Amino acid sequence: MKTEQYTKNGYHLEKEVLSPSLILELKNYLETLEPKLKLPFSNIPWGYGNLLNEGPFKQVTDHNFINKFCKDVFKDKYIFNHLMVNNKASWIGSAVEWHQEIFNVDSYAPGYSPQDWENFMQIYIALDEHTIENGCLRIIPNSDKLGILQCEDIIGDNFGHKRRITHKALNKAYNQCGMET
Repeated sequence: MKTEQYTKNGYHLEKEVLSPSLILELKNYLETLEPKLKLPFSNIPWGYGNLLNEGPFKQVTDHNFINKFCKDVFKDKYIFNHLMVNNKASWIGSAVEWHQEIFNVDSYAPGYSPQDWENFMQIYIALDEHTIENGCLRIIPNSDKLGILQCEDIIGDNFGHKRRITHKALNKAYNQCGMET
């Protein structure tokens, strides 16, 4: 069962969930939007804000596989509270610091706290091919079982506040759990 891998490893990887035609529709829709944020010192879009229920993105939250997976994990007690699109632009794209999604609980789940971490799930969908060469998502499996890792405050590429896992904590997590790409 797919949720067993999610529970065991802290993530589940499922390939080709969205059809190629839906991915093309989503990408074409993004071309019509004015980005909310651009890569620093460029005109390249970085983010579009919350696209929940916007245009063809409604098909993502209505998707049968995604909803069945969420129901299997959370039963009927789940909501989609945001849908973000970030552009990981080739050649000049911004670096993403190693982090845990719980750091963003105040932004994406107001009223909740880090102690509620088991009530949250992030679904990541790549609209383009992801490889080591173009900066794919990397995961430290089972790192969720290590608790909230030590972090430090940094200034991100757009000069905003970010939190990243400390070098020492990342080494410890990697040595205990390995890494998946």
